[in-house]
Amino acid sequence: QKAVKGDTLPSDGIEAEVRSLTADRSLLVNCVNIAQGQAGARYLLILNDITHLKKLEQVRRDFVANVSHELKTPVTSIKGFTETLLDGALQDRDTTRHFLEIIDSQSGRLMNIIEDLLTLSRLE
Repeated sequence: QKAVKGDTLPSDGIEAEVRSLTADRSLLVNCVNIAQGQAGARYLLILNDITHLKKLEQVRRDFVANVSHELKTPVTSIKGFTETLLDGALQDRDTTRHFLEIIDSQSGRLMNIIEDLLTLSRLE
């Protein structure tokens, strides 16, 4: 917009990210004055379609949010049952056994999630 209005651009140019109004597109726009020190202004405008990159960033954000939730669930369960046992539930053998079975199950779930993440990391 500055170049079109005839305003002076910074010597290092301008970089902006633009989303299209008609399509689900993201563009990275670079505008550089290529006539510095000369009469008149000439600008080089470079457009890079970064739509795919933006979609990949969203997939990554969604993945991290999902993994965080999946990791937090068994950890919260393990912590809760451990605290209950430490607070005195150890006196009741049946309750203790039941809680330890839940802790064992949730720690196995946590190990499976971690193994899946490590496998995914190796595949990358």
